[in-house]
Amino acid sequence: MAEVTETAPPPQERPAQGPAPGETAPDNAPDNAPDNALAATVEQMRAQIEALTGKLEQTEADKAAAAEAAEAERKAKLSASEAMAEKVAALEAQLADTQAQALAAERARALGKLGVLDKFAAYAPDVDPRTADGLATLERWAADNPELRKPAGSPSSATPDALPPSLAEKAAKGNPFLRGLRGAMAEARGVALTGKGVR
Repeated sequence: MAEVTETAPPPQERPAQGPAPGETAPDNAPDNAPDNALAATVEQMRAQIEALTGKLEQTEADKAAAAEAAEAERKAKLSASEAMAEKVAALEAQLADTQAQALAAERARALGKLGVLDKFAAYAPDVDPRTADGLATLERWAADNPELRKPAGSPSSATPDALPPSLAEKAAKGNPFLRGLRGAMAEARGVALTGKGVR
């Protein structure tokens, strides 16, 4: 009797099954790995650039603030210097005016002692009578112009009751009140010289 051999049937291919409900298909790791690394590198470089940009902006802001503060300090010092210069100029002007007034008073006193009439004093040389040369110049000028001097024996304008220069100048311009005041003072001087009215 012939021996019968049975041949096993070929294995059947099982159909591909999708993911079970509620599950996701796994990523294809070998295919997506380079893209993920590149994206991570780009993101890291972007973060570094943003950090460097922030530092650069902060550095520029600090430089601008420092320059602004230095300029403000320079202006403050300049203003103080200008204020000091104005004060010095004002003091110098005040000193010059005081010296001019003192010189004018000394010159008027010296001309009064030389007998020069007040109305001609302005024509005298503009010198400092406090110096030997200045006084000598005034003396020579008074000697060369005797017609500008008071007659001998007339009261000197340097008396204590003489009008102050400012009032005398106004009287010379025709102020009636001051002319009367000057006349009253002259009359008082005459009374004092003659002795009339003295009790």
